[in-house]
Amino acid sequence: MTTSPYANPDYCPDIDDLTTAYLYELPRGPAWGEGGAARQPGGVIYGYFRALASMFAAFHADICKLYLEWNCATASETYDWWLAEYSLPDPCDPFPNLCAKVAAFGGCACNYYQALAADLGWAIACGTNCALEVGVIEAGMTPGPVYDPTTLIVVVSLAASPAYVASSQVYGPVAGFLEAGMSPGCGPDISALDCVLQRIVHAEVELVYVMD
Repeated sequence: MTTSPYANPDYCPDIDDLTTAYLYELPRGPAWGEGGAARQPGGVIYGYFRALASMFAAFHADICKLYLEWNCATASETYDWWLAEYSLPDPCDPFPNLCAKVAAFGGCACNYYQALAADLGWAIACGTNCALEVGVIEAGMTPGPVYDPTTLIVVVSLAASPAYVASSQVYGPVAGFLEAGMSPGCGPDISALDCVLQRIVHAEVELVYVMD
């Protein structure tokens, strides 16, 4: 049993399909060339509706391709619209890939931040407030800084981070140049990581970075 292509809802009529359909809709009778040469290829009536079918076949083809634009992975004609809708490209966006950003659900757990950072080449962990409590401090122990509960301590493992590029310039104190209050050196540049985390960590949370 042969199944008509028209039974497929995704079937797109081509120029031959449309020509046949248009000719079929014409009134019956000798004036319209019923059963005669006028409806056959080469006839005037046929040529007219063939030209009409050619124009609408292109229209149908565009409509049938429209469903491809509904998915970020197959969009082409509207790809620029997708990028604008999701504010891409953006060097600070944790989802530089369009479809990854479309599929993102978000989160506020440390493992979520770790996974996103790892995709971008950064190895991080979440530290803890290292302040010492009364009754547990011992001789020789140094109390660490006390952070607000809304502070997230991000421990960055530079050696395990492929995205980290160490500076080729060595900084240090220079005689006659170092002044009181100036740092004798510059820390590692993790601005690319900070730029990304600032986008996904809640705005009320302060990020504090610790190099490992």
